[in-house]
Amino acid sequence: MAATRKENQHVALWKGLSIVSFVLFITTLLIVFLYKGRDIPVATVDGVKISQDQLYKALVDYEGPKILEKLILEDLIMKESKAAGVVVTESEFQASFDKVRTSYATQEEFLENLKKDGYTEQSLRTELRTQLYIRKILEPRVTVDDNEVKAHYAEHMSHDPASNTKSEAQVIAEIRDELVNKEILDLMEPWFEELRSKANIAISLPGIQMISPKGGS
Repeated sequence: MAATRKENQHVALWKGLSIVSFVLFITTLLIVFLYKGRDIPVATVDGVKISQDQLYKALVDYEGPKILEKLILEDLIMKESKAAGVVVTESEFQASFDKVRTSYATQEEFLENLKKDGYTEQSLRTELRTQLYIRKILEPRVTVDDNEVKAHYAEHMSHDPASNTKSEAQVIAEIRDELVNKEILDLMEPWFEELRSKANIAISLPGIQMISPKGGS
């Protein structure tokens, strides 16, 4: 199980709300928004009504800035990808998905862990695709030193060389990939700030006063 958890952390470059909670929130918010302004109770507690307007305000106050920030960043990422000519092919996406899927022993274990992490298979696919765009844009800015890779490889082999069934080339490639991901994680927030600074963003949704520079967290 430790290996599968490591794999989940490894692919989680795109930090933010899980797509599942995001979709549930947006669906609820849209339903409430359609009835906003109507004095329709959604619950009654000891004879006291809780209105749809109250629910709408609570939803916006609770997660509104974070959700809106995620939507804005996704839009900025895709626009930047298009401007840079970055394309994620289906074969690249499928390879990324298969890498996550095959880190679990069975399909049942895979789906069980997705559920624990707040994902469905479809929401994971959406998340992975966004991560691939981020990686393709930021990877050219990353430099991984060969000596650092060799040092990590030596450390890896010294821990349990007998348990390693992969070739040296495979292990080195995986180590390099992990180091690249680490560098990309360090670059992400400054890059998000760069995207925000270049965009003309106006917030007009009632109830949202501001967005935190780090996504409302």
